[in-house]
Amino acid sequence: MKKFKRIVQSIGLALLLTYCNGSAPTQKPTDSTLALASILQETAPTNTQTPATTFDIANTKANLRSILENLSDGSFSFDDSIGITSFDGVKIAANIFVPQTDQTEQKFPAVIFINSWALNEYEYLVPAAKLAQKGYIVLSYSTRGFGSSEGQINVAGPKDNADLGKVLDFLEANYPVDVKNIGLAGISYGSGNSLIGLALQDRVKTAAAMSGWASLTDALHGNGSTRSVWGSILLVSGYFTGTMDPIIAQQFSRLLQHKDIDEVYAWADIRSPQTYLEQINRAGKSVYISNNLSDELFQPNSIIEFFERLTIPKKLDLNQGIHATAEIPGIFGLENYVWNNVYQWFDYHLKGIDNGIMDSPQVSIEKKLDTGRANYQNWPAKNISYQNLYTHPRSFFRKAALKTSPYKSQTYNKIYSGIDTLATTGIPILSPILEGHTDAPVYCYPSLISSVNGIAYKSEPYQQGLKIRGIPKLGLGISLSKSKGMVNAYLYDVSKSGLGKLITHGTASFYGKEKNSEFYEEFGLVAVAYDLPAGHRLALIIDTIEPQYAVPTLLPYSIKFHYSQTKPSKLQIPVED
Repeated sequence: MKKFKRIVQSIGLALLLTYCNGSAPTQKPTDSTLALASILQETAPTNTQTPATTFDIANTKANLRSILENLSDGSFSFDDSIGITSFDGVKIAANIFVPQTDQTEQKFPAVIFINSWALNEYEYLVPAAKLAQKGYIVLSYSTRGFGSSEGQINVAGPKDNADLGKVLDFLEANYPVDVKNIGLAGISYGSGNSLIGLALQDRVKTAAAMSGWASLTDALHGNGSTRSVWGSILLVSGYFTGTMDPIIAQQFSRLLQHKDIDEVYAWADIRSPQTYLEQINRAGKSVYISNNLSDELFQPNSIIEFFERLTIPKKLDLNQGIHATAEIPGIFGLENYVWNNVYQWFDYHLKGIDNGIMDSPQVSIEKKLDTGRANYQNWPAKNISYQNLYTHPRSFFRKAALKTSPYKSQTYNKIYSGIDTLATTGIPILSPILEGHTDAPVYCYPSLISSVNGIAYKSEPYQQGLKIRGIPKLGLGISLSKSKGMVNAYLYDVSKSGLGKLITHGTASFYGKEKNSEFYEEFGLVAVAYDLPAGHRLALIIDTIEPQYAVPTLLPYSIKFHYSQTKPSKLQIPVED
């Protein structure tokens, strides 16, 4: 079973490596190159009658060797036989790169890489080798339950943090580490573990957290809406590539059923970096954060709010792409914006090299469907403010509208659940990838939205255009015909022809509401940087079904959207002056 899991993990690496074919020139391999490349040997197929998926593992090994040949220059040694005994006897698998030196008393700064979910200690070989060339000791390990590490997956829980403490003990006891200059880094699962480790491990000075989460509650159940697509992917991949603690499936099942929610939230909060934010601030540590704006697993809103509350040296990059896609090229040594900043971040904070990283913009946001970035020296930026657009009702004689002043009377519109509308985020996973990396928008004609199952509000044209920067917020007066319900809100850029491009979206689910009783709900849409062209309109579309979220109930219900001057429904747009 363990070998099978290693094969599955290698297939995952193979898929990531497909576009690295031939990216590095071939030369005579050195001994250290062969040692590095041999790590995948045990997962390579021995039967020539293997399936096509398994055959890809050989390509993985060849691609990795090609890349590593250029990095193995004799300046470091590599050891893949590391086994670290944790507090409860569990063995943690690791590998280590150590710079070569003739000075017996020389100390080196250290970086510890923590694996992504469903991957292992070999994920960061190329970045580790690059850092070793620069004079870092670099240890990469598999968290418990993944790779060759024993135990059950702990989901960045107390056992994972205790394991990190033992890794630090091992590193300090066996290698010439400068204990005042140790950093953590990781993507996804490794990011969350790194941020928690930054808070709870005194010996850690700084961290680089990529495509991670601040609140695991928000990641899995933000605004009460369960991320059914990504949650299922995590669950299935965890079973195939690791040793799952049964509690993980139980907690996800509770979210889907909206059962024992307080217990799930308590479990998730322990595993959320935002729980430990004050410890980070009090320690005066530093952190680099990278997240992706179309990441539907760890949506950027909570990490932005986490970043805003940090009072330490910090930097945030928000990129286009889905979960981890902005960072993947750098894993294989390709030129990469995020990894360039990671290397500079460690050079400054662990080696004291004044390379300008702290003089660069504190926050950099890659614009959607654009090649540029919006840069800010501080966040929240002083030149960004919220503009209010108020919802106005539709009637037999007029269409629903977004206006700059509230509706002055009192009425409501009604829609029904059960059937989706044309408004959508597209095909889960695929559409955000195409949108983020090939500039292929998700389109919709707002005028064709079903008035039975949805409602579309349009603004007047913006003659000067609009620079949207940050988290749009939506407040709605609502009543439900049942105790459960859901609203999905989509913000579109509507051209003069009436065709809409999806800018962003948000969702909120409701439970335990009094039937037909009005309540007011506020929630954020996913953060975005988008330039609305001159002459275009904004459209807000609301319906009750979005494929990537679990619906609260399959029974039909109706939603009333209420309009009043005393508590107006409104869309707040963050706009750069």
